Amino acid sequence: MGLLLGLIEGRRRRAARKALRAAIDGGRPWHDALNGLSAEGRCEVLEYVLRLLLLDDRESDAESVLDALRPLDPARADDVALDLAIRRGDRERAIDLCHRQLADHPDAIGPRGTLAGLLVDTAPAEALALLDGRFAREPELALVRVDALIALGRLTEARDIAAEVRAAACRGLDHATTAAEFDGWRELMMEASRRFDDLAAELEGAESLIGHAAGGRLLDGRAGINYTLMAHASMLESPSVAVDDVLRAPDAERAFAEAARPEGLRALALRARLALADLRDGRTGVAEAAFRALLDEQPGFFPALLGLGAALDERRHGLRSAAAGLTREACPAHWLPVVPDLRGLTSCELRVVHASVAPLAAAVPAMAAAGARVRILPIDMRSTDLVALSGLEGEVADDHRTLDAVAGLATPKVAVSRLTNLIDTCTDAGWTFAHEFAHMAFWHLPGAITDAVEGLYRTALEHPHVMGDYQLQNVDEFFAVGYEHFLAHRYERPTAPVMDDVGVRAALFALYERIEGMGQIPDG
Repeated sequence: MGLLLGLIEGRRRRAARKALRAAIDGGRPWHDALNGLSAEGRCEVLEYVLRLLLLDDRESDAESVLDALRPLDPARADDVALDLAIRRGDRERAIDLCHRQLADHPDAIGPRGTLAGLLVDTAPAEALALLDGRFAREPELALVRVDALIALGRLTEARDIAAEVRAAACRGLDHATTAAEFDGWRELMMEASRRFDDLAAELEGAESLIGHAAGGRLLDGRAGINYTLMAHASMLESPSVAVDDVLRAPDAERAFAEAARPEGLRALALRARLALADLRDGRTGVAEAAFRALLDEQPGFFPALLGLGAALDERRHGLRSAAAGLTREACPAHWLPVVPDLRGLTSCELRVVHASVAPLAAAVPAMAAAGARVRILPIDMRSTDLVALSGLEGEVADDHRTLDAVAGLATPKVAVSRLTNLIDTCTDAGWTFAHEFAHMAFWHLPGAITDAVEGLYRTALEHPHVMGDYQLQNVDEFFAVGYEHFLAHRYERPTAPVMDDVGVRAALFALYERIEGMGQIPDG
């Protein structure tokens, strides 16, 4: 409010303040505040008062001010009336006002874009027609055009236009000379990027996004996640390079390497395993240099990209030190049938596995009896390189990720996560093993527990602000993502979300603690 009033100088500012107070009070003749002003001065004051009232959600007070403005400046009154109609959700009134403005000013960009936006959902072809011809390249209309093309199913065209808008906005940011100009270009870039990412993911797979970002020089070369995502994209084009599916401790990996004689890409994969052994032993600099050397020799080699991402994450986040603060308890022997790779883990990695499994350990016997397995993949294995998951090769998930390249995956019998990010309990990509284990455990919990989870899930759907879209997509993700959050809170990680005002997260956390206090859940 202060900002808008600050734009009116001298007498007009005093008049605006008086008129605003009177309009809000309702009992005083607010138009007396306009006495002595010119016609233009009255129009300016009335418009500012109207917009201040709308900002304060005083739509009923705004009506009388709008009636006073209309005979003085019908076009200005229509602009504010359009804002009022849109705020009220009066779509027909808003459309009528747009048509009226375009009849008087056919070249006006603002009402044309607003009208097209109002028509996108119900009449996308009509919306697109408003934006064709000489208006097709107007920057202010481009994103509305993208939305109309999406509604018409013309996704490739929509993606290409979104890319053009994003590129133009990036150029605008480079040459912006004022804060307002910079903010405008930045907002346009963010909106165009959001649409482009959604469209590229649907058309090309989510893994393609990192390639587009790299091509646009939008990546931080020191951020491990960027190399991890580039590895995901590279996996889709790579043949199988895995030496085998055995996860070994670092010293055992070195001993294996002395006897193994793989050729071609598998020889490079073995070198990636040895570099990861150094990283697991705490020799981050040695490992990083080895991964970079592999990439110089074989650009785009996904095991090296995964390893470099892990090394950079270790440098930035201190993942080993954070994991060292977890429990020191040994993993019980009866967990082995469900987590068969326990024997190949370092003490640091075992702490993460113990912290991940212990609260849901009551489900382990039932999982073992059902033949459920949670595998930890070596650096050179994709999910679908595992024989049990080979039938999923090339399959695409609902979120447009290709299953070959996902960081974690759970099916009724087999779940997988990667060794390269096992000790990550600090970043947004952390607790992957815990997430996949939670998926498997959820299918083997008693009905009373799963019923309670489903009840909380329904409550969360009724209050969608309490959870992210990914967690709300189904009850399984609701449970698994919630378990990550539970662990992040328990171990005071920076990614721990705030507790929601409805109490869903607190009740879900209480359920995990209830499971933790249970005895072993028998088969069936």
